[in-house]
Amino acid sequence: MNITPAKPADVAVDQTPSTLPANASEGSCAGRSVVAAPAVASHVSSAAGDDYCLSDMRQANPTELKQRETTYWVGVDGGGTKTAATIFGQDGKVLGRGKSGCSNTCTVGVEDSAKTIMTAVHEALAKADLKVSALGSMYAGIGLAGVNQEPQRSQMQNYKFPFAGFYLDTDVYSACLGAFDGKDGAILILGTGSCGGIMNNGELTTLAGWGFPISDQASGARLGLAAIQYALKAHEGIKDKTPLSEEIMATLFHNRAEDAVGWQQKAKPADYGKVAELITRHLKQGDALAKQLMQGAAEEAAEMIRCLLKRGASGCALVGGLSGHIKPFLPEDLARVTFIPGPDRDALHGALKMAEQAYLETVKVTHNTPASTV
Repeated sequence: MNITPAKPADVAVDQTPSTLPANASEGSCAGRSVVAAPAVASHVSSAAGDDYCLSDMRQANPTELKQRETTYWVGVDGGGTKTAATIFGQDGKVLGRGKSGCSNTCTVGVEDSAKTIMTAVHEALAKADLKVSALGSMYAGIGLAGVNQEPQRSQMQNYKFPFAGFYLDTDVYSACLGAFDGKDGAILILGTGSCGGIMNNGELTTLAGWGFPISDQASGARLGLAAIQYALKAHEGIKDKTPLSEEIMATLFHNRAEDAVGWQQKAKPADYGKVAELITRHLKQGDALAKQLMQGAAEEAAEMIRCLLKRGASGCALVGGLSGHIKPFLPEDLARVTFIPGPDRDALHGALKMAEQAYLETVKVTHNTPASTV
């Protein structure tokens, strides 16, 4: 897909790019979709934070859309542990932020993913002091883990979100847009899950990211699994105990190896990812196991980075909660060509660009709709 690089977030929305989104090509990151049919809330309480049913949404006609006086952008970054939503004004100013839990469609399903997204959006609404009715004047960019796979992709594309329009793609796509301000580049997400991607001429091709435990190398989930495996061995005297292994056994399994059986039968990737939080804490304290695990994750990350470089990338942005912990363990040659984007180049700013594109696509559809002859 060819995307004209957008200007910084404070650009006026009437800057129409020369090239509009096309369908994702074969072998590229699937999931790109502009849902331009506007919708507004009907029979919905206007109190911010109130619960409501997403099925109680009606379609707004183009005339109603054009009559709206205020338009807002909504950026959503949905991952395996948390979901963040930010509401922006037309000038790019942040009006409100919200957070919620896991919205990876492959982990929680489409319905729960959508509800989790809207929970974060509702919190952002409250922080922005906006009513629920304002949703019908919002254009959303949704970068979401799991929509690189079917049927999650098509189901989420057809979901009746209460926005005027929304642009859906993977979290890799939104993160890459944000990190490189809409330009070409390569990215590696290192969070609860992991996935790489490279943007060439506006077309994104992904690498790995096929889910835990078969993929998601160098991810928090994989780190958590490896830590638990070691802790069980250390508990039985096969390996040496460390403060990290002892805390895992005490907090997760009450120092009973048999308790691990029931835990793992119910555990999701996010549960393993929480163990990675223990690893990073003990890493600061010099724990030998934490260092060993992080070195192993860095080796897995290095493999993916080298693959992205072979595909033509000159450098690679590292994003996600583990990126800052893994980067110091990378080989020196890779440390020189990787960077961690600043807060003004995060996935939510990539989602902002997607929201702007959703608006442009909606306006295009509206302008191309023939006048009724009835």
